[in-house]
Amino acid sequence: MGRFRHVLKLLPIGAVITVAWFLYQDISSQDSSVCRAPVFQPAISDICGNAGVGGQPSAEERIAWAARPESSCEAIRDHVSRFPDGAYRSGAADLLAARQTAEREIWSPRDAPVEVVLGYGDHISSSLEEARVEAFARARDDALGQCSTLLLSGRFRLHDAIVRDDALQCVNRSGGSVCRYDGPVDCQLAARRTEEIETCG
Repeated sequence: MGRFRHVLKLLPIGAVITVAWFLYQDISSQDSSVCRAPVFQPAISDICGNAGVGGQPSAEERIAWAARPESSCEAIRDHVSRFPDGAYRSGAADLLAARQTAEREIWSPRDAPVEVVLGYGDHISSSLEEARVEAFARARDDALGQCSTLLLSGRFRLHDAIVRDDALQCVNRSGGSVCRYDGPVDCQLAARRTEEIETCG
């Protein structure tokens, strides 16, 4: 430090003022070479940014910009809202102007209950369990037929139909068992919707 002061004493006062003036002009400009020096970065850039000179981002803005999710337009909008006069506002505007959109299909599960009323039928099963299985199969087939009409719109996919145990009524008949179904069956569907996806950068 003493040697630096000695050198300054040897320089004409005009030269010192001139050097100081050029340094000030450089740092104050939007394209400061001092603030963008290839050494001691990002410390020098952060100092310039924190002081609002040299067109550099503050340390807080620099970290926030680097941490934003890649290609997220919403993250860029949030950044501009948080740093409206920030160093990246021009670059952010360019990215938003080049925004691209696409549609994506999303299939979500949905249940559609339908009413099924089936009589005992003519077939007499040898056991109660066999009669239950036969009645459940008839109820499921009937429900699938009803729900298949929803597929005509192209907005649904049909996966299965789930019968309900409490809708089954069974009786003994002629040494065997018969069952009837009277109640709802839940058709398990997938419903389609479209979502717009936007990307920036």
